[in-house]
Amino acid sequence: MADADLLPLDKTARAMCRRLRPGLAEELRRRADSGVTVVAVSHDPDDFHTVCDRILVVVEGRLKQITHDEFHTHLEMAP
Repeated sequence: MADADLLPLDKTARAMCRRLRPGLAEELRRRADSGVTVVAVSHDPDDFHTVCDRILVVVEGRLKQITHDEFHTHLEMAP
């Protein structure tokens, strides 16, 4: 795979076995640490949040940046 400045991912882990997802998250973290901008869209909050520098959620049709603490609080409140 060629080096890129931007790596956009749209629900990449959706079809991936759950046991392989941590390896993908680690690879994305390595790429981000090397200077690549990684943008990952996921409907499953467990996919990448541990390696994210920023977390954006859609609230009432608008993007909102939240902290990791807010993210975890939201998960704890979810049904």
